[in-house]
Amino acid sequence: MTDLRAVRPVVFLDVDGVLNHVGCNWETNAVHSIDPACVQQLRRILDNTGAHIVLSSVWRLSRSSLDALAVAGVPVWDLTPVLDDGLERRAGEIRAWLDAHPGITQWAVLDDEIDADLRDGSFFRTDFMDGGLTEQIATEVLAHLRRALAASPRAEPHERTE
Repeated sequence: MTDLRAVRPVVFLDVDGVLNHVGCNWETNAVHSIDPACVQQLRRILDNTGAHIVLSSVWRLSRSSLDALAVAGVPVWDLTPVLDDGLERRAGEIRAWLDAHPGITQWAVLDDEIDADLRDGSFFRTDFMDGGLTEQIATEVLAHLRRALAASPRAEPHERTE
């Protein structure tokens, strides 16, 4: 069960195309390839906002995938539900998670597929063919979450110099 005592922003995280990409070393680990540079950008977001990760990726369906994320230093806090909502499946799963957690009022969605777009300004599209989570995208996510935190009456932003 998700602990909502300390409400923080949430990052809905896809893995393929965000933490891995075409330039990863797929020969070493064809199933669980994760780019440390992408993880570093994700950690920058988490460390500077106090955000929690809610995994929206198909990686949430496999214990070995969750273990690989833990080994890579990706702290998964919760998982979106598995739904079958057709073309906007991922967005539906994220909406269902948000509906079940009304205390969460700040979030960002990191995904390389458009079916995760909630159409509310929280979607940040990465590119499997172009490096996944880049410094530029991470900076945009940071700015988004900082604006959301500043607008929240309950905001307790994490201050940290980069």
